[in-house]
Parts: sequence; structure tokens; C-alpha cells
Amino acid sequence: MFSQEYLICCFTMNLVEIIVFCLLLYFYKEKNANYIVVILLLVALLGSMTVVTVKAVAGMIVVSIQGNLQLDYPIFYIMLVCMIATAIYQATFLAQASQLYDSSQIASIGYILSTTAAITAGATFYLDFTGEDVLHICMFALGCLIAFLGVFLITRNRKKSVPFEPYISMDAMPGETFGNET
Repeated sequence: MFSQEYLICCFTMNLVEIIVFCLLLYFYKEKNANYIVVILLLVALLGSMTVVTVKAVAGMIVVSIQGNLQLDYPIFYIMLVCMIATAIYQATFLAQASQLYDSSQIASIGYILSTTAAITAGATFYLDFTGEDVLHICMFALGCLIAFLGVFLITRNRKKSVPFEPYISMDAMPGETFGNET
């Protein structure tokens, strides 16, 4: 059904993604590397796995509706659990990033990393660019770059939020006297 080269490519990509994710998670948790790129790369890698599992689950549901029941196979439930788990952990890491960094930074960097990881994973596993000529692939890449540039330009001039500062000093409340007044 699938060529040996294709299966080796998918296995290698999965293995590389797992190793990179584990290394990033190690640096994030153990070495306290709370850099925005590290956190958003974790989000992007989880997002790419979410994309692959969602497409697999959706495909299995479509095949089941067409008459060939896929719910009997354990792979359906494995993919369903992976889909839910990756989506939950993706949201968890994104929430942690939003506590540490400005939302405009998260939006621009997260969009670029997540889109790149999702396209790469989807194109590899589902052969999305098979049969396309070089011009169409280059036009697709140019469209992605223009979208990335647009996100960067929109979010680069956002004003930094100023933390709340009280207007009245707590030691100089109106109507009260402090110190040695006679």
C-alpha cells in the first residue's frame, strides 16, 4: 500500500519530532529555560501532532460513515486519545506562555512556528504536495512567507501594557495627618 521509503520518512520524522519535543521539555522543566521560543516550539510540535491525529480520526469517521466501520480497530481510539491529549497539553503550554510574555509576541511567534510545524507534519504524513509542480509549491511557500510577514507587521507596534500604579500614595491619604504635628 505504502512504499518503504514513505514509511521510513514518516517514522524518521516522528522520531525526530519526539526527540526534539523531549529535549525542549527537558530544558523547559529541568533547566528552567522559560524562553518564548522554547515554549512556543513545544506548542507548535504538539499542534503538528494534533493536526495529524485530527486528520486521521476524521478520515476514519468518514470511512466508517461510508460503510467500512473503523471503530472496531484500536488505532482509532489511540488516535482519539492522542488528539485529545495533544490539544490539552498544547493549551496548557500556551497558557503558561501567556503568563510570561506579551500576547502580541505570542501571537506572531506562535503563528509562525505552529503553521510551519503543522504544514510540515501534514505534508509529510498525508503527502499533501504529491503531484504538485515546483511553481505551485513555491507559490505556496511565498504565500506562507507573506502571511508570516503580515502577522509580524501587525503585532510589532503594539503598545506595552503598563502595570497599575496607584495615583495616590498610601502614606499621604487626604484628610489624615501623619508625623509630629501639634
